[in-house]
Amino acid sequence: LSLLIGCKGTPERTEFSITASVKNLNGVKVYLAQNFKVLDSAVVENGPFLLSSEVLNNTAVEIMFLGSDEDIDLLTGGWRRYIQIFVEHDANYKFVADGRMQIYDHTFQLETNSPLAQIYYQLNALSFKKSRKHREIADDFEKILATLNTSDTLLYRKYDDSVSYHRQLQSSSFANANKVVIKKILTLICLFIYCRKLLI
Repeated sequence: LSLLIGCKGTPERTEFSITASVKNLNGVKVYLAQNFKVLDSAVVENGPFLLSSEVLNNTAVEIMFLGSDEDIDLLTGGWRRYIQIFVEHDANYKFVADGRMQIYDHTFQLETNSPLAQIYYQLNALSFKKSRKHREIADDFEKILATLNTSDTLLYRKYDDSVSYHRQLQSSSFANANKVVIKKILTLICLFIYCRKLLI
């Protein structure tokens, strides 16, 4: 995400730093990126790690997790996941996760003194749940589809369309939610700066 705030009063760039306390991730590589351009990296050893870099302010950064090709668990292939965190000038961030599944299903904790980053974190978690729900519905329709007689073209097409519909919602709900969240947060920042100027 590369939307930048158009309001005066906040710096365009800022120093971003995040500490972490994680479990069962030894050997996993972690990257700090913005617009998926890597800015810093670390390897998890016995729990904590630190990532920091100068980044664009009032937009999101990505924290990317990468396991080796041999590092396979319940997920398929090499373990790869990323999360997004909203950047606010002078804010503190700590990432807490008890294992990979909390990263995978967005139940990790983000400790921060930034109200905007908390809003972003909470709405992202909700949109992920919505996306996962559509995936589960599509999976159920696919199971039914596999049992149908393909000669009944009307019924088969109905279930096939249902699968396509929920797959589309699955892929779009999380991406669209990110765009909406960023726009809402930037609007809040602009309103806050405007109101503060009125009171001065």
